Amino acid sequence: MKRQLFYLVSIVLLFTACAKDQGNYNYVDVPSPTVAHVDSLYTVVIGDSLIIKPTITINSKGGNNYDLHWSVAVPELLSSLEFDGKELHMLFALGAASYNARLTITDENNGQKYFRNFIIKGVTEFTKGTVILSALADHSTLSFVTPHDSLMADIYGKLNKDPLPPGGVQLCGPLNHNLTDAYVDKMWVRYTGNGSGVVNVSTTTMMKQGNLVDNFFGDPGSVKAEGLYETYGGTANGIFSGQFYWGYTYTYGKAPEYGKWGTSLIPINSSKYYLSNQFVQTDAYQLGFDTLSHSFMWIGPGNTFFGNINLTVTPPADTTIFNPLKLKKNMVYMHRFSDDKMFAVADSAGKKKFELRFAVQFQGILLFSPQSMAKFKGDSLITANTLWDSSPLSITYFTSGSDIYAYNLDNKFLTKLATSFTGQTISMIKVMDDGATLAVGVPGKVVYLNTSTGHNGDIKKTTDGIPGSPTDILVLNN
Repeated sequence: MKRQLFYLVSIVLLFTACAKDQGNYNYVDVPSPTVAHVDSLYTVVIGDSLIIKPTITINSKGGNNYDLHWSVAVPELLSSLEFDGKELHMLFALGAASYNARLTITDENNGQKYFRNFIIKGVTEFTKGTVILSALADHSTLSFVTPHDSLMADIYGKLNKDPLPPGGVQLCGPLNHNLTDAYVDKMWVRYTGNGSGVVNVSTTTMMKQGNLVDNFFGDPGSVKAEGLYETYGGTANGIFSGQFYWGYTYTYGKAPEYGKWGTSLIPINSSKYYLSNQFVQTDAYQLGFDTLSHSFMWIGPGNTFFGNINLTVTPPADTTIFNPLKLKKNMVYMHRFSDDKMFAVADSAGKKKFELRFAVQFQGILLFSPQSMAKFKGDSLITANTLWDSSPLSITYFTSGSDIYAYNLDNKFLTKLATSFTGQTISMIKVMDDGATLAVGVPGKVVYLNTSTGHNGDIKKTTDGIPGSPTDILVLNN
């Protein structure tokens, strides 16, 4: 009886509650505020003030009453900078990076919050421009050319206590540029003097950050730096004393361990090899040449060094053109235009220079298709000091004495460029602007040649006042 009475009372209360539900279900759309003078990107020089003065119009009932809150995320500090006020006044003392920021607008009439996201990008005077590496008798240095062609000669020497070692030959970087902008802050300078090595330089300050040994997990001992190859992951792989080292990537991109070198890779089928510095770096595979076995070797995903295992010549009969596993020649130059168009120049015991054409396909294994081998048209022009570079327009450039030649792979034309550097030693050639420009280094200057369609290397412009002889160029666009 008591249970039945309980159920009866519960039902009565339920119906009573429903009868008293007199809620207002007429929803009113509150209009968003109108926001003006807030951009999506602000670029600010480190040390300058960032001032943002937005115009906010509250469109809800009650008048133009609002509060503003500003937040700038700083990943390297694992925190954010917080500001309140109708304007943002900020002395920008963060790094040369991009920072996500948010403006929070609070409508004081109803408590509603609205958000506007934007980016603050910190830059320095070196964020955009051209770095020029040059070699002098007893040291090397870096100069910087602004986008307006203003030269800061020997900027490295002016900013650093000690000069770069002699024999500077290569710039590699800026590293990590394929990752978040906040990580772009270094390049490598490779040198051949004083035992050879590399120096880590900040691309935003031009200050030295470390040496070769600093980028190893342990002491590498005495190693010869022979080539650096930038990866899509923002690291640099290296060939040191003929051995292959890969930049560590299994950690957070800004961690101190990111990009460091460990021990050299050992091929699956051999413990002895000595790689040429003529090396092809792609996202899917890497192709090198072993100077001991005179064979092509490859490295697959996960930095698995297959050597010449799973390097399959296809079709097998193509070994009659040339055998990539037993070339019996020394590698002089190698370049990848595409997987279907690979080009190399090989030397036959100092007697003849041969051009090799081949294609590769990565399909879990590396399919290697020899296409042709013939005496290189520029055979008689190549010397021990010949410099090489290639254009995406299927043209390979090389030096011979004080002249530069262009070899067109499509029509096999060999042409001497119009500009000769008689009496001067050419210390650099560098393809730029997707093949439209060839930068040439001679003592004291860089000469930019027009190699676009319809031009044969006439002079575009010249940058004078470079200390020593330019050996490499790197365009920064951070």
